[in-house]
Amino acid sequence: MLKFNQFTKLKVLILISVHFIAFFVSFYGIHKNSFTLGDEALHARVVQDIAENDNWLEPKVNNEIYRSKPPFKMWITAIYVKLLGQSTFSYRVYDGLISYLFLILMFYIARFYYQSNLVSLSVFLSLIGSRALFQEHGLREGTQDPMLLYLLTVAILTSYNYISIYSDITIRSKKGLIVGGLLGLAFLVKSVAVVPAYIVIFAIPYLNTFKFSSYKKYLRFYFEILIVSFLVAAPYLFYRQYLDPHFFKIFFGHEVARRAVTGFHNTHLPFYYLEAIFDDNKFINPILVILSILVLSFRLRVSILSRFLLFWAFSPIILYSLAKSHLEWYIFISLPALSLMIGFSLKFLSDINYSNYLKFRYLSAVIRPLIFLLFAVCISINLWRTWPDIKKIKENKFDSLAQIPELNRYKLFLSKNADFTVGEDLYIDFFVNERINSVADIEMSISKGLEVISILTPDDLSQLVSQHKPSHY
Repeated sequence: MLKFNQFTKLKVLILISVHFIAFFVSFYGIHKNSFTLGDEALHARVVQDIAENDNWLEPKVNNEIYRSKPPFKMWITAIYVKLLGQSTFSYRVYDGLISYLFLILMFYIARFYYQSNLVSLSVFLSLIGSRALFQEHGLREGTQDPMLLYLLTVAILTSYNYISIYSDITIRSKKGLIVGGLLGLAFLVKSVAVVPAYIVIFAIPYLNTFKFSSYKKYLRFYFEILIVSFLVAAPYLFYRQYLDPHFFKIFFGHEVARRAVTGFHNTHLPFYYLEAIFDDNKFINPILVILSILVLSFRLRVSILSRFLLFWAFSPIILYSLAKSHLEWYIFISLPALSLMIGFSLKFLSDINYSNYLKFRYLSAVIRPLIFLLFAVCISINLWRTWPDIKKIKENKFDSLAQIPELNRYKLFLSKNADFTVGEDLYIDFFVNERINSVADIEMSISKGLEVISILTPDDLSQLVSQHKPSHY
């Protein structure tokens, strides 16, 4: 009979706990919130058209072809909707699965790099403590970003492991085909948002040796990446252009060029991402980020991994800072690297033999526990701040009415136990009775009640108020 010692039992307990926590934060209450105003509602409308009308190649919103984003992730979600029926859960279950796989991937890759369950746990928990990952466009929302983050992370890590760790063993492997396939699928998820991953992957040989001649060894690898990613993405793109002459103009012109050159969001904030990274209320704890930057910079000349992680973490931030549009989820691709930097610095600082550097040797026995305490406190603070975003059920249901989909008489994806205010009920009546064409036509401000600014005429408002007799009008 196999006997487990105490150390083995602890390792098993850690692994079970990691899987449980990853599953819990990925799926807890994922079905309870209604869709909010924004991209999740828009994408759900696209998915519904695919699922109900089988418009797989030319999905529509408001009877107009949706050209802004590629459909690959929406296709997958539509399959779940077909299997499970119309519900908030069916629209988000795939995102919950991707969230779980992403968190588990990061734990095990940290374990592979650092050979420590405790360090791997710090990487894992630092990601969960990143509030932005559990807010708009985060891991639990029905947008393209969770799948994009997962595909790009796997592609980057596969490339680094192949080039920097296994290059002498598996030089004839087909890793380029795998990475190219992942990047091609990522393009079909969110188009040119794959560019930061290409930059990181193509920089790895130079980061290893600081010599451009090192690329000769990997020409086949990069050739495979380019060819396969093109072959995966091109058929859909050119087929859509063939069917719709305006496709490329909107797909690249509006969605890509205008975001980069003109901008839609936070255009007046050139240091938006640096401020976000060092904001203790958004991403990984800034104290640990600063400490990790210092540690990795100290190890820059002797550690390939430190150079790789620093480049991966900050090249997307620099790239997107040069564009005009600035949104937090653009730099989600930096978070895996930042979390691995936390693990790197904890591993390095905890492995130092401080007795060799301190006059009073008894101090060396104190420093290591203090280091672990510092990391534990910083990560715990961020976890404490993230927890409300994970468990939050929106109290103001009007803010999260599913304007999605106007198809099939405006199905509303609402919590089963939703309690509506009079103002919310009034709006539902107005919306379901099809007196407007789409929620995109509505400009609104939401406070404690309902205020529709530009759609209701005085006669409409008087009629609706007389029907519902809301107390706050």
